[in-house]
Amino acid sequence: MQKRKLGNLGPEASLVGLGANNFGGRIDLAASRLVVSKALDLGVTLIDTADAYGNRGGSEEVLGKILGPRRKDIVLATKFGLPMDEAGTRKGASRAYITQAIEASLRRLRTDWIDLYQVHSARSGHADRGDAAHARRFGAGRKGVPNRLLQFLGRAA
Repeated sequence: MQKRKLGNLGPEASLVGLGANNFGGRIDLAASRLVVSKALDLGVTLIDTADAYGNRGGSEEVLGKILGPRRKDIVLATKFGLPMDEAGTRKGASRAYITQAIEASLRRLRTDWIDLYQVHSARSGHADRGDAAHARRFGAGRKGVPNRLLQFLGRAA
């Protein structure tokens, strides 16, 4: 499997990634486990999900149950910003929401770090002034917050 670096300093990831949008929704834990196992066996090291996938959190929960010690072997990407409740109030890209969303994703994924954290869509909400600096500080204790997110937050401020 060919690999490339994410950005200049990012981790190396397989050119082929596994999209986990069906996990915890259309396919159950057992089927998801088979898909992830096969992908990893084939050399896939990039797994992409989002907090909203799998009926709002299900995809991340399933991946958290499946990955275990193999978590260290993959580049894990997740997204935030889409509504996480029926009323549509738990969404967006404000500093406060990003903090809540990343903590919830880390908990569901059963991990201490997310390799690539992205806003799901530029229309996912607004960013408050100072959010780029906050994201940099927040990411310092983790493996980091991607430049793409920082650039988005900087434009929105």
